[in-house]
Amino acid sequence: MRTQNNQSEKKKQRARAKCLRDLKQKDREIEQLKLKVDMYKKRWLRTKGKPGAKDSPRTHTRNLLKAASIHYKSPEFGKIKRKLFENSVIIQQLKNKYKSARKGQKSKISELLSGSVLAKCRLRSAFNDKMGIRVARRRKKEKMCLTNRVRKTVAGFYLRPDNSTLLAGVKKTETFRKHKRQKRVLKDTIKNLHVKFLAEANNVKQISLSLFSKLRPYWVTFPVESEREACLCILCDNTKMLLNKITNVTTLKKGISTEEVLRQSVCSMNNKECMKSKCAKCKGQSVYSVTKNISEHVKKQPWCRKSEKRTVGTAKEPTEKLITFTITEEVNGTVESLLKVFETQLAKLEVHTYNLRAQFRYFKKKQESLAKNECMIHIDNSENYNCRLNTEVQSLHFGASKKQLTLHTGVEYVGNDRVGKTFGTVSDSMDHEPSAVWAHLKPVLTEIRQNHKTVDSVEFFSDRPVGQYIKQKANFFLMTKEPFAYGIKNVRWSYFESGHGK
Repeated sequence: MRTQNNQSEKKKQRARAKCLRDLKQKDREIEQLKLKVDMYKKRWLRTKGKPGAKDSPRTHTRNLLKAASIHYKSPEFGKIKRKLFENSVIIQQLKNKYKSARKGQKSKISELLSGSVLAKCRLRSAFNDKMGIRVARRRKKEKMCLTNRVRKTVAGFYLRPDNSTLLAGVKKTETFRKHKRQKRVLKDTIKNLHVKFLAEANNVKQISLSLFSKLRPYWVTFPVESEREACLCILCDNTKMLLNKITNVTTLKKGISTEEVLRQSVCSMNNKECMKSKCAKCKGQSVYSVTKNISEHVKKQPWCRKSEKRTVGTAKEPTEKLITFTITEEVNGTVESLLKVFETQLAKLEVHTYNLRAQFRYFKKKQESLAKNECMIHIDNSENYNCRLNTEVQSLHFGASKKQLTLHTGVEYVGNDRVGKTFGTVSDSMDHEPSAVWAHLKPVLTEIRQNHKTVDSVEFFSDRPVGQYIKQKANFFLMTKEPFAYGIKNVRWSYFESGHGK
């Protein structure tokens, strides 16, 4: 009995499911039929039209084509032919009239031949082309939203030399939409740069961190291990290291930048008196308080330069030579000594930062205001490069078998050129003295005089290595002789702060 009951229940369920499927199918068919009824109803209303209403040009043309027969002898075909002929004659007459009209009359004719009907049918440009009317098409004005207002300002901030570094090398480029640019690497995090931008931007509305990050130019990239910063300033890096140490023993928050500490310790970073500790208001002002015992011992590893005597030469004829090198040395001390060193370093960094900003402002102003007869040359000696052969024997890798080359690189800006032209000279001489520097500059000055004969004023920009550019009487002597041999009348040499002239 149970099996028979189960079978009957299953039959009922199947029948019920079939009925539901059929109902759904009928509902879909009814919906499709309703759509067809609405479609034919709208078509009937369109064909009926409104009483006394005139057909539009498009409707009139469509009705003519519907009534026309394929055979050319039909009367409807003759009507179409007549209409096309009339339109061609009218357009030709208007075109001739427009060509023979004077300047004042042409504008009136063009006003008469432009209207809402042409715009509605989207035939304004086609009609103007047939008539020979030249219409000055206005470009759509870019919406002055916040993003468009601050785009150039933020991009210029990212491209400043104190915020990003230009990478040398042919392959160090970024391409976006077929536009290739030389790659630049950020010197700090986006978060710290955003704080710096908001502090400096007086006339710009305060923007969010996400918008600031979005407006970063595509060729300004984040540093990676292969493109790490290998030319840091000793003063800046040591102060940053000390700041990271004292955040553990003071009220300063972790991760704060030296830029923010400088901003809090002075009235204004653009004021010379404040940055050189001559302001009575902010002189000796402290931005933190100690939270731990000042006698507690701490360790630090600052960069320092050391000298020692080393034996060079052969075993038979050894000679002693004083060698200077840079290392990180671990130093133990108390919190009190650490804070004293930090205060001394911070005072030096204030002067260093003020000079650096003033130099970059001068460099940018000079670059933007160059006259046709002026030229800027930014130079620097690159590291020595080892020469490599396609095939080498094993013994070539040892001793002094490999030859080295010296590269002297730079960028020249002439006249109204804002982008600049990069150059590099190669020499097998390892000499970096002033005589070698001017030997590298000879082909550059020759090329400038050949391509820009009006240039008679040159200004050189470089960093401050003692043996090459600065504190060298030979360099100043050659500067008064060499450029004038190429017809240059005015010469000037400007130096960046130590460690910031790359």
